Amino acid sequence: MKLVRIFSIALIAMSITLVSCSGEDGEQGPPGKNGNDGAPGLNGDNGAPGQDGADGLGFDELTQYGSISLNLEGVRSDGVAFTDASSFKFNPAQFGDLQTNEVSITEPVLDQTLHDFDILRFLSAPDNSYQDTYIYMDPSIINIGQDTETINDFNFLLTSYPVIGEDNKYFVLTLFYPALQNLELTDLAFDEADNHLTYSFAFDVAAIDNATGNTLSVSGSVDVYVLEKIQ
Repeated sequence: MKLVRIFSIALIAMSITLVSCSGEDGEQGPPGKNGNDGAPGLNGDNGAPGQDGADGLGFDELTQYGSISLNLEGVRSDGVAFTDASSFKFNPAQFGDLQTNEVSITEPVLDQTLHDFDILRFLSAPDNSYQDTYIYMDPSIINIGQDTETINDFNFLLTSYPVIGEDNKYFVLTLFYPALQNLELTDLAFDEADNHLTYSFAFDVAAIDNATGNTLSVSGSVDVYVLEKIQ
């Protein structure tokens, strides 16, 4: 009996010892610092730029004689104001009709030399059937470049020219003489050595003669080389 009591007491003492040895968990330590970001990967070197493509077949031949610039300012038939600008720089695809880029010079008569020009340029490269959109003018000038310079005659034609607005609405414009008002040809110059002709032009088109039903202001410049037939 004594042995049993002693054993029980020993078990109780051991339990007390175990309980007293299992202390409470300590507080969580502060979080560690974030590691440094890794170095970014290096971009490779840019490749060498490619070469410009060659002009299409016949491009140089179609544009070698210069161009006509055109500026328009007016109001559409729906009341919206517009401006438009283009460059007409293409000769006919087949240069059979040389009168589309020609000068005829009349020898002095009574101290007057007459230069008759015919100039036609397409908006885009024409094919064998030609594009519909082109500009044509045939100024006739007496004593060009002299103090006695006089405009003898001037005809103008613009065909099937589309004016497209920022709102994707459009109308097609055709203008022709004599529907021109307040015509001005300025800075006329003609180099006899290489037949280089330059000038600026400006005129108005009355509302009744305009597809928009409103007055139209037209201006632009001519910078062309014309051909002269050997007599």
